[in-house]
This record gives sequence, structure tokens and C-alpha cells, in this order.
Amino acid sequence: MILPALLAILLDGVVTVPPSHWRAIDVPVPKAGSVIEASFTVPDEASGVEAILVTREGADRFNAGRSYQALARTGYEKSGKLRYEVEQAGDYILLMDNRIEGRKDTEVSVKISLREPGSVIAITLSPQRRAVIIVLSLLFFLGVVMFSARQFMR
Repeated sequence: MILPALLAILLDGVVTVPPSHWRAIDVPVPKAGSVIEASFTVPDEASGVEAILVTREGADRFNAGRSYQALARTGYEKSGKLRYEVEQAGDYILLMDNRIEGRKDTEVSVKISLREPGSVIAITLSPQRRAVIIVLSLLFFLGVVMFSARQFMR
């Protein structure tokens, strides 16, 4: 029952980004040390977009066309993920940027989650590593069975 309090899904839906423009998504962070995780995909026929995580001040500078500091960014892609551990609580902005390749509106499927400090992250292994572990486990089990059978037959 602790897990729902440690992980909050802030957005899981579709965002329309106009051509040669960007869309800002608010990401409020109540606790320092929280981890912002964001992923996105665009349809195959659409142009790529870039996800940029900035502070509120960085978003204001970005909007004014001035230099800004990105906390995390993906590059212009059809799909991407970013992860950032915030140092202090506050308002952060995820910018979905369609300025480089934007010729038409882009429908972007976006998922943003916020993981509170101290939460456990489940990690899955790649299919290749899983296969190696299964094969090694079976070989070990077969060796134990063969050794036991030999000892039992004596």
C-alpha cells in the first residue's frame, strides 16, 4: 500500500504541439530529491519533437528567446525518455518542442511520472540477459540432479 504514495502519474495522454512552436507542461515537484521521469512517442508519419525539462525561470527565458539552461533533454526524436532528480522542490516545465521539423500539428503521446525520494525502482533485464540466466540456472539444476543421481546409485 506504500507504492501509490511514492509514485504519481502527472500526465498520461496526448498533447498537440503546433507546427514551428512548442507546448509547455507543468510539472510541480513538492519534495527535493524527487525524480521526474518522462517519455513520449509521436506517430510514424509525424515529425520528431524534442522534450526539454527546465525550471520555471528557464521556461520564461526560452519563451523570450533568450539563453536558458536545460536540466534534461532528449534531442529531436520520434520517441524518447528522460529522467532527472530534482535538487529542490518547485515548479518545473517539460517543453515539447516542434520548432525544427514542424510542418504540421504533431500529436505527442506523453507520460510524466514523479517518483518521491526513497522509492524503490523495479528494474527488468534485457531479453538476452534473461535467456543467459535461464540457461545457466537450468545447467546448474541439471548438474545437481546428475550429481545426486550418481551418489544415489552407489
